[in-house]
Amino acid sequence: MKTKRICTGLAALFMIFQLTACGASTEAYDGGMNKSSGTRTTADAVYYDTVAEAEIGFADGYETYSYSSAEAPKAAAASVSASGGNASEPAAVNDLSERKIIKNASVRYETKAYDEFMNALTACIRKHGAYVESQENYGGSIYDYASTRSAYLTVRVPLESYDAFMQEAGTIGSITYRSETAQDVTMAYVDTESRIKSLRTEYDALLAILEKATKLEDVISLQSRISEVTYQLELHQSQLRKYDDLIAYCTVRIDVAEVEKVTPNVREMTFGEKIRDGLSENFEDIGRDASDFAVWFVTSLPYFVIWGIVIVLLVLLLKRMRVRRKKKKEQKAAEWYLQNTKQNTADETGNETDTNDQTNS
Repeated sequence: MKTKRICTGLAALFMIFQLTACGASTEAYDGGMNKSSGTRTTADAVYYDTVAEAEIGFADGYETYSYSSAEAPKAAAASVSASGGNASEPAAVNDLSERKIIKNASVRYETKAYDEFMNALTACIRKHGAYVESQENYGGSIYDYASTRSAYLTVRVPLESYDAFMQEAGTIGSITYRSETAQDVTMAYVDTESRIKSLRTEYDALLAILEKATKLEDVISLQSRISEVTYQLELHQSQLRKYDDLIAYCTVRIDVAEVEKVTPNVREMTFGEKIRDGLSENFEDIGRDASDFAVWFVTSLPYFVIWGIVIVLLVLLLKRMRVRRKKKKEQKAAEWYLQNTKQNTADETGNETDTNDQTNS
């Protein structure tokens, strides 16, 4: 009797479980029924019907498969491989060949033979199938006394030739700075791919719904959503193409500077070596300054000649003006002297006449 009651209770629980599962399945595929109003729009009905057909395998072009318990792991692995891999799996994480990595590098050179270095760099770029994306050249003007030149290049190198290119590029000149970075964009790449697949599925479903839509407001709403999905799809595809370009071709930025003396390698020097290098640099600076002064003086001689002539002419002109001014002063002094002499003579003559007149009277 007790065993019968237990069996009856288990049977009741099983029936309740079956009814609950049926209710959930009916709610999942309710044919686009609006729960609040109990009505079913044309767009919702077509959408849910299309999704239901695709999921249960009755739509055209779909097939259903069943796997045994032994084949299930193989099928799951094939599904993951077809979808671009799962980053949560240890094999995908540890396999660097499956990662999406963007490599960038920056290199700075010093060279005393600028033309030869640029020719060697160009040959190295061509040898490894790379190309120059942009290049800027400076210096070499006739107004620069030092006449130093420099160049800035952005080189795109194929991923398979990147290591060989960097190794060979390090031997053609003196490197003063080198930096390499590797940016892992695997997660962003996989997310973009997943988003594209989702948008394509939604786009196909919207087209199928649009073919069966009859109401004008449904058609307008569907076309608006299709335009938005198309825009998002093109945006993500453009981002994916950008990732592919940056991954397939590494970016190497190269700075080249022409110098009179290449910077020596940094190492620990003794006291005597420091004194020797310091004196050598000072003597080189003195010689360079003397050479620059000589060049400046010789090239400035025409200016010195012109200014010398101008100064001589000014001195002669001032001297002539001074002589004229002196002559005028002397002439005025002579005239004043003659005038005073005549006046004194006249006065003396008049005094003598007056004296004679007084005596005669």
